[in-house]
Amino acid sequence: MKHTTIGLVSVLILGWGIYFLISSNSTASDLQQMGIKTMVVGLSGDLQKAMPLIQEAGYDINAISVKTSIPPMMIASFVMIKKVPFKKQDAILTALEDNAIGKMALESLMQAFKLDESIEIKNMDLKGINLYLTVPPAVQVVYKK
Repeated sequence: MKHTTIGLVSVLILGWGIYFLISSNSTASDLQQMGIKTMVVGLSGDLQKAMPLIQEAGYDINAISVKTSIPPMMIASFVMIKKVPFKKQDAILTALEDNAIGKMALESLMQAFKLDESIEIKNMDLKGINLYLTVPPAVQVVYKK
């Protein structure tokens, strides 16, 4: 069975957290900080590896933010830089087969822009998409005047 990066990161965070708490009498705050660091390093690394293909599909990242919550959350903000046919984007998805985070990000971006094509909000345009990389992942579509 193939494990996703999110699953592996979660197991690592839990395992290291238990070891850290038992071995050093650390606080929950220490555990949370360690979990956030592990998550951000793992997720942002996978996302950065996927960015050339995501850009080829027509999207670019313009911000990353981190939310210290339980579970912690990394938010990647994207914009469309050029229109690329969905058929070509589907082909690019196959190239991301070994990068679960990159593939999930591109699939989410494609779904958000497909949604945008099917709805219209008067006097507002799609300005960006925020991917919430957490368990469970989520997508936020942002419209502005």
